[in-house]
Amino acid sequence: MPKNSSQGFYLSFLVTVSLFGLFLVTLPAVFPLSIQEDFQWRKQLIGSVFGVICFLGAIAVFFPGHCSKIFQANNAENGNHAFPVKGNVAFHKSSNIFGLKITHGHHPSCEGFRAHEFQIGKKTFCTACMGLLLGAFMALFGVAAYFFQGWSIGDNISLFLISGVLSVGLGLFQYMFFDVQWKPIRFLLNAFFVFGTFLVLAAIDAAANSLILDFFVVFLCVFWLFTRIVLSKHVHKDICLACNLKCEIHQRKK
Repeated sequence: MPKNSSQGFYLSFLVTVSLFGLFLVTLPAVFPLSIQEDFQWRKQLIGSVFGVICFLGAIAVFFPGHCSKIFQANNAENGNHAFPVKGNVAFHKSSNIFGLKITHGHHPSCEGFRAHEFQIGKKTFCTACMGLLLGAFMALFGVAAYFFQGWSIGDNISLFLISGVLSVGLGLFQYMFFDVQWKPIRFLLNAFFVFGTFLVLAAIDAAANSLILDFFVVFLCVFWLFTRIVLSKHVHKDICLACNLKCEIHQRKK
């Protein structure tokens, strides 16, 4: 927990609400819901809203510097791609595609962030961001199948719901209680974190058939993602504060 009391309260609030939300969405697995709203275009509307969120999230993966401004006003503390670490030769962290500069790596090239990025050739990629990107594609595939193609969950509502809650929970716990150093596990935790939000939404929709409840779950999914990003940035800041390298970012974070 951060030493700053206001920041500590803020993080505690996000974590508490996120965990309470996870608890709430497990209730239909124990107490079946009987809400049956008669809204013909419920699935298409919810699928469209959630699909747009996933699509925008996939795009945001490649623009971490711009998206960080949403979470922290001071760009020097936000963990963006402009980490100037002296004494380390960084690999290429961005690429130009059709004249558009996209960022695929945004961590310092130092030991503290060794597990946060992986290398392909001479380019580095953020392990968590690439996992989130895969998760967004998996969720979009699920949205197309369930909300638009009529794929039925059938009697597997509880299985989908518990799997989704576990996926989202582990995605949050990796920043709350432990820092995963094995890159494949870090990648998969973030991928299933996003896909888990789809599993929860699809299960609740199948259990309740409620537009209002679906929108509530969509709100929870966005809140979980927001909490995960804030927790991730807190972990990044702690790594820099504990680092003995006298780099520019380390000096600015003091």
